Amino acid sequence: MLRPKPERQEPQIAPPSVFYTVAESQSVTLDVSAQGEVRPRTDISLTAQVAGQVVSTSNEFVNGGAFEKGDVLIKIEDAAYRAAAAAARSRLAQEEAEAALARKDYEELGLQEDPTALALRIPQLEQARAEYNAAKLDLDRTTIRAPFKGRVRERIVGVGQYVSPGAQLGRIFSTDVAE
Repeated sequence: MLRPKPERQEPQIAPPSVFYTVAESQSVTLDVSAQGEVRPRTDISLTAQVAGQVVSTSNEFVNGGAFEKGDVLIKIEDAAYRAAAAAARSRLAQEEAEAALARKDYEELGLQEDPTALALRIPQLEQARAEYNAAKLDLDRTTIRAPFKGRVRERIVGVGQYVSPGAQLGRIFSTDVAE
């Protein structure tokens, strides 16, 4: 108590030391390391639409093989399909002749009313035309073409193997767009 009271002093606040530099813009290349997985946008299974024995495969139809859009990848034996198309074409030609003869016969009768479709054999002609188109389509389906530019992920069938409709022939993916 006998001590003198300390004098009251305001504390002096010293401003902090600051270092600075003037920013200048410049081009910088940054390296970024990351991990991820690139996947093709289109990845499909090739399947057979007709039955038959595989008679040839493309040299590119191997695991990792590259191909262009429209390339023939697999060829299925087509002898039976060629015969069916020829028979259907023959039947179509016969029906066309029958229809023309039916029209000529009807015109020679000199009837005033319009002939029915059945009298002119139009349904038979349309059926023969549809059968021919179906036979041609099956024949075309014996050649499996690449639907896009890409690569083979997996080859499943080879020469000599018998395939049925819906059988998986391989897996392919496109190389145009990746995600």
